[in-house]
Amino acid sequence: SAVFRYMVRLNKDKSIGNVIFIVEGKRKEPQIIRNIFEKVLGYNIYQYNKNEDIIKLKKDKNNYDKVVIITNNKPQLSCVLNETEFIQKAFETLRKNNLDVYDSAIYYIFDRDFESNSSHVITKLMNRFNNSRESVDFEMHGLLLMSYPCVESLHFNCNNDDCEFSSSEEIKKYSNIKKYNHISEERIVKGAEKLIEILDKKFSIKLIDSDFDDFKTVNKDILKIEDEYYLNNNVFITLSLVLISLFDLNILELE
Repeated sequence: SAVFRYMVRLNKDKSIGNVIFIVEGKRKEPQIIRNIFEKVLGYNIYQYNKNEDIIKLKKDKNNYDKVVIITNNKPQLSCVLNETEFIQKAFETLRKNNLDVYDSAIYYIFDRDFESNSSHVITKLMNRFNNSRESVDFEMHGLLLMSYPCVESLHFNCNNDDCEFSSSEEIKKYSNIKKYNHISEERIVKGAEKLIEILDKKFSIKLIDSDFDDFKTVNKDILKIEDEYYLNNNVFITLSLVLISLFDLNILELE
């Protein structure tokens, strides 16, 4: 019955304009974003790495849609909060390459990591980064999307695997054994349906379109339940919010 309740449609040729992903990992996060946006959806991808210029990874006929991946040089979320020099420098480079940061949808992709991020800092950031295109005040805008415990959760959601893990190390190991990292149109849709199902069944959150205009309540509700679940069970509910960006960009639609 779940199949009928959570129907998701993928709009493959959606025009999305400029999109920026600020990610914490050097390897895994950029790879997942590239797989989704370049390999499956066929958008132009640019990657900005520390001390480097922008690398263009795909040349396409449509130059209006650009997806830029910025790898943050420090994994802690507090660095984002303090609007590090690094991010400023990255934005400056983007501007020099005719990419208007203020006209872009921005997503911050981070892990729920008990070691390095306090829930206090995360909550502060969820309040501030609640909309991919508009800011709360006149500071930088963006939408914070967490994964519990880390970005590999996306593969578990896409493969309908409900295994639970206490740490990034644990889930990474298992993910390699399962060889889950293939991403396809079908898996994106399955992952999106799974995401909606998990939010509904485990968090009592029924996702609606207006949530994307101000995502902080949904974000904080998920964090609160995940943290309580972790403290009681020593594992997280395996969940990645990366695909929320696709709903926000209308590449994915709730039927």
